[in-house]
Amino acid sequence: KGLTSSTILEYANATTMFVADPDESQIVALTLPEAAAAPNKSVGYNLTDFSARVAKATGAPESAILFNDLAAHPVTNTAYISLTIEKPDGPTAQIVTADPTGKVTVIDHSALESTAVKLRGMPKDGVTFWRNIPASTIAVTDMDYIGGKLYVSGMSTGEFASKLRVIPFPFEGKGETSSIEMYHAARNQNETRAPIRAMSVVDIAGVPTVVAAYTCTPLVTIPIEALKDGAHVKGKTVAELGYGNLPLEVISFTAYNRQQQPEKFVLVVNRDMDADLISLSDLTKAAQGEGLSKPI
Repeated sequence: KGLTSSTILEYANATTMFVADPDESQIVALTLPEAAAAPNKSVGYNLTDFSARVAKATGAPESAILFNDLAAHPVTNTAYISLTIEKPDGPTAQIVTADPTGKVTVIDHSALESTAVKLRGMPKDGVTFWRNIPASTIAVTDMDYIGGKLYVSGMSTGEFASKLRVIPFPFEGKGETSSIEMYHAARNQNETRAPIRAMSVVDIAGVPTVVAAYTCTPLVTIPIEALKDGAHVKGKTVAELGYGNLPLEVISFTAYNRQQQPEKFVLVVNRDMDADLISLSDLTKAAQGEGLSKPI
C-alpha cells in the first residue's frame, strides 16, 4: 500500500533502501528500480531554487513541502529525498529523486516491492516533549546499516524513552531494543529521554561502536556488544560540541592528512554550527578514557 509517512533514509545496498514510516510504526525496505543500480559518473550538485523544482514535479505548493531526509545512492549518487506534503485532508508521504542537472522525479513508492518490520513501543499521537514537540515526529531519528544489521535510533514510550534498536536484515522478527542513557555535561544531568539525533557505527580500536551525537551537542560512544534486547545502556560522553545546536549527520571516512598520509576521521555535520572534524585516533583516546562526568 506504500508509505503513510517517510522520514529517515538509509541503504542496505544498491537496490534496497530503508525508509522510516513512523506513522505506521515500521521500517520499510523498498526495492529500487533496476536502473538505480547502473553505474554513473560521480559529479557534484549545485542546484538553486530547489524547492520550486520539487513543487513543480509534485504539483504541491512550496509552502506545503517539508524536506525530511536526503541520501545519495551508493552507486549512482542520485539523491533520494523523503518529503511530507501537507494537504487539506492530511499529510502524505512522498519520495523524489534529483540528479545533478536539477531534474526531479517523483517515485511511486506504492508500486515498488517492499518488506517491512514493525517497531515496538512507538510513541503515539498526543504524547509531546519539550516545547510541545510531538514524540511521533522523533520516533525514528537516524538509521545506519552495517554488517547485515540496521541500527535505528529514536524515541519510545516509557520512562527510559531514548531507544536504540538493532534489526537484522532481511527482516526476521522484531530485533533487539535497548534504552540509552547518557550524561549531558552542558546541563549537568543524566538523560534518558533525549534521543540520539545522528549516529554512525565506527570501528574504534577493533570494537564496533555507535558514535552518537545529541542535541546541544554531546558526543557519545556506545559499544554495540552492549546492545541487548531489554538492556539499559549508559553511553560514554566523550565530548561536548556546543550548546544550542542540532547535529544532522555523523560520517566516518578516510582522507589524507597534512602529512599526506591516509587517516581516518569522523565528521559531525551540524544545523546551527560549523561541522566538527575529529580524527579517529583522538576519538579512540576519548572512548578509552573515563569520559565526561562533570558539568561544563
